[in-house]
Amino acid sequence: MSHNKSIDIFRKRMKCLEPNNPTNTNVPLFPNEPDKLYNYAKLFGTRDPDEAAPYIEKRFNNGSAIVKSSILERRIGIVGAGIAGTMIARELFKMGYRNITIMEGSDRVGGRLFSIDKFTPGDTDQTVFEMGAMRMPFFDRNVTSAKRDSYNSLFNHYVATYDIEHAAFPDPGQAWDRTKGTGIYFNDGYGTLPHDNTTRKILKWAYEPDSQDTYPVPSGDRDEILNTITDAWANFAERILTAASAAWNDPEMAGLTPQEFNDKWRADFWTPLTDFYEKNSFFSVAAMETSSGSEAGNYGGLGLTPHESSIFYVIGAGDGSWGSFYRVSSMYVIMTLMFGYGEDHQTIKGTKDQTAKSFTTSNGRILDAQLKGLNAFPYMNMLHPFERESFTDAIIGSLPEDDMQMEAGIHIYTDCEVNYITNGFNNDSVKVDMTITQDPNGVSAVVKVKNVQFDDLFVTASPWSILTNGQIDGKSIGYEMKRAMNVSHNIASCKVFLDLNEIYWPTGDTIPLDGDYIPQCLVTDTKILQVYGYVQPGETQGVTAISYTWEDDSRKLLSMTDDNELARIMLLELGIMLWRDDEYTQVAGATWSEALPGFRDWCVRYIKGYNDDLRPMDDFGEVTQCQVIHWANEDLYKGCSKLYSPGTIEDNELMYNYNQMTKTSEGLGMPATSPILENNIYFAGDMYSFSSGWTEGALRTAADALVWHMNKHASVSYLDIEYPVIKVNLGPIYAEDMSSKE
Repeated sequence: MSHNKSIDIFRKRMKCLEPNNPTNTNVPLFPNEPDKLYNYAKLFGTRDPDEAAPYIEKRFNNGSAIVKSSILERRIGIVGAGIAGTMIARELFKMGYRNITIMEGSDRVGGRLFSIDKFTPGDTDQTVFEMGAMRMPFFDRNVTSAKRDSYNSLFNHYVATYDIEHAAFPDPGQAWDRTKGTGIYFNDGYGTLPHDNTTRKILKWAYEPDSQDTYPVPSGDRDEILNTITDAWANFAERILTAASAAWNDPEMAGLTPQEFNDKWRADFWTPLTDFYEKNSFFSVAAMETSSGSEAGNYGGLGLTPHESSIFYVIGAGDGSWGSFYRVSSMYVIMTLMFGYGEDHQTIKGTKDQTAKSFTTSNGRILDAQLKGLNAFPYMNMLHPFERESFTDAIIGSLPEDDMQMEAGIHIYTDCEVNYITNGFNNDSVKVDMTITQDPNGVSAVVKVKNVQFDDLFVTASPWSILTNGQIDGKSIGYEMKRAMNVSHNIASCKVFLDLNEIYWPTGDTIPLDGDYIPQCLVTDTKILQVYGYVQPGETQGVTAISYTWEDDSRKLLSMTDDNELARIMLLELGIMLWRDDEYTQVAGATWSEALPGFRDWCVRYIKGYNDDLRPMDDFGEVTQCQVIHWANEDLYKGCSKLYSPGTIEDNELMYNYNQMTKTSEGLGMPATSPILENNIYFAGDMYSFSSGWTEGALRTAADALVWHMNKHASVSYLDIEYPVIKVNLGPIYAEDMSSKE
């Protein structure tokens, strides 16, 4: 039985989770992010009448992006040029804004969408090292079909808009059509019961379920403990999804507005579920009894023993090892794995048109657009024309001045540190101090400017980066928001990539049950944790993430500052897993060639940049080409994503709903005279979302920020587009009249 059985149960359950009123396109189809149910893609596209095509971009002659804005003179600042920041810039540009400034701290565009070309000069392959995000959910059960339901996700909308190519991503545990084999390696290869086994091996799964929903595996590889664990997870998921189905398909839901739909969904199902599980880590839910209690929202746990729980930590539920997920709030796991984020992942090849494109920033840096991989999206946000003009076509070269409004026009500054943000109340300008490295003709000069004035500021940078690399005035955004940003939990992550001369995993439709092969994906309790091999369709030279770790597993590697040595250590660990025989005991002076016969030859054949020159006392060789990233050491991010800790739901709701809370008093219990309502600072990006770590969350928070900006300043109300308001508990700083604090 595959440890991914739970995913197949999800797919069966989904059939009963479509809403009764699918013609109401303001409400998305299941699966979708459950905290706010709204069809975001409808804001930016219009559906082809035959419904066989995805949403396409709206044009002003038959509608606008959100609205044809009447406030085009406003000067807009955007902190960060990742997927959220560049999307906001693009959509404002489409509305007619022409006074937009992007401030990016690094020397590139993309943020944590970070695709790096392989090492071969002139290589036209589109398989890249995805150092940040690398697998995308489409929230679409027909993700591989020609008829695409792109209205169910914003990411899918931009895939269609930019003509992006993609293919199935090889998640560990997926069936053969998505990955050419998954291996599981425990306890030096002795399996889940190491004291009872005498043979060291990797357990392998490589086949789809047959008609009886059983999983053929090599003889002797059946493992009852793995079966027990996967059944426990599947049963837990089914209990929650059954309740979700009843709430979603309640006959009273038919014909409701998005606001009414969300209110009833939250009252009947989502809020009780959240109230019970958010205070529990998933580690505790794994051990919790399976029986449901009398408390509303309690559907029990998995009922695992400590030994079973330790194994579940490694194998996960079909999308890789749990790593950092295990000790964060169980609601993060429930929301992502059960409501669409954890399945049918796609790897992004890039734009079909790979014609080289570049542009010059306002401070003189020439940027060559990376149109391969996920990095294509933020670049295309700026390069893709709208009504024959793109954002980059309008860029002008100039620098801001102290104590002045930002000059009219389109600007993008890379190498731009934002040092301080403050906002006076009563619609006063947002003031930004920044340090810009100017780079005309390759000659660098540092320019510091203070109190550059914007009418509105969209902040998409990491909360920890904003608060540690610079400062943001607590009075401007509310002290509870500043505290929530400060205590948010950023997780560490490390990826170690190797380039391949050729792929090493099997190809074709079938492999022998007992075939001697290295699986495409591995999950293990060693320091490697996970191995992903992938290649874009039609290509033969793939890449392998020889190690992908999160949180504590990645922090163990932070002190390894020599990337080549770290890659060598991880490659050698793989060799020990795959080539070490049952009888081998290393003796003093033995070389790795003697210890692992055949492994060095394998490295020479498959690993690009493997140097087989002999090293003193160790003839394994070294790795001379690799790509390594420790996200905890990246100064502008200080982590790869925000996964909320148990008991912090109010902090996360505050960050997620900040734009709504500070731009309208309706339904929130806030005095209409509260000066915080005059705040012109907006937050967007995945670290301000409930689904942190996923690009879809970044896009939806960007859309949310745009909605509330339009609601406050333009001729469109959130009521006009039936945008739901989420009722949240406000802290005392927001709930009281702050006029005395001015």
